[in-house]
Amino acid sequence: TQPIKTFAFGWKGLVDELPYARQVASLVGTDHTEIELDQAMFLDEIESVVAAMDMPQSDSAAFVVYRLCKEIADRGVKVVLSGEGGDELFGGYPWYQSTKSIKSAVKKLLYGDSKLRADYVLGKHNLSGEVLRQYFDKDVVSKFIDMRLSCLAGCRSDDANCRITFDYDALLPWALMPKVDRMSMAHSVEVRAPLLDPGLVDQWAGIPSRDKVQDSQLKVRIKKLCVKAGILPSSIVYRDKLGMNLPITWWIRNNEGFFREALEGRDSYAKDLFGKETISSWFNALSIETSDGWSRSAQRIWAASIFNLWVKSSGARKAQSARRNDSYGVV
Repeated sequence: TQPIKTFAFGWKGLVDELPYARQVASLVGTDHTEIELDQAMFLDEIESVVAAMDMPQSDSAAFVVYRLCKEIADRGVKVVLSGEGGDELFGGYPWYQSTKSIKSAVKKLLYGDSKLRADYVLGKHNLSGEVLRQYFDKDVVSKFIDMRLSCLAGCRSDDANCRITFDYDALLPWALMPKVDRMSMAHSVEVRAPLLDPGLVDQWAGIPSRDKVQDSQLKVRIKKLCVKAGILPSSIVYRDKLGMNLPITWWIRNNEGFFREALEGRDSYAKDLFGKETISSWFNALSIETSDGWSRSAQRIWAASIFNLWVKSSGARKAQSARRNDSYGVV
């Protein structure tokens, strides 16, 4: 029998997780492929990513999934297994940490002001509640935020399982699974998520929170099991992960012309919506950022650019549809 094929991605010019993926692939004995992503790919494909998503979803990991699935399809693979749902299953997100933890950001989220809570339920990949209320229908935005906050209201205890349930109800079906499904289907690749098997989810739902999260330690039980059973070495199990998202501050800084044209160009819908001064303030804030990863200014530029590209993409499809209908005499 042939070995299982595995795929991992990294960033050209940046620190990534390819060395660790390579180590695991060697231990398991897979036919391993490394895919290096660069800025040229992004500029060539970002409009295709937005069109494939078919909604203004500004999770930067969509580009990663799109490109991975393209590379996978080019190698003749049609069905892949994904680790989607692993953080929810085993307790891997930082917001599952105890509010007693010194590192905990949950205190600010659950016990902070309404602005912090609204920004969380909207997701760090999107425009803030303050920005959305200013530029879109206030009542619609407020109702949506209130609906999400009502789900969050029951998560004020230190019970990680409660927060995991929230993510099963809100994060996975609303954001993560649609992203993976649409990006993979754009290349006719079927992505299956074994960690979302109902039986497995029910089994782990019955495991106490303390066996998943202890203060600032995440995925406690599954990590212990992996090391004890000799599945993976401690150096892999207990290292910090980097995640799949683009290093968007670095990305925008190195492609500023593209993003300025998208937001400040002649045909920019975003410029009419947000105003030139507001957009300029985002770029000014970006210029003093010291991080290469996520930042509020970079996320505003990113989210507004995705929204602008989506408007252009959907408008083009509507115009094309109108012309097609007109040719058939449909009014």
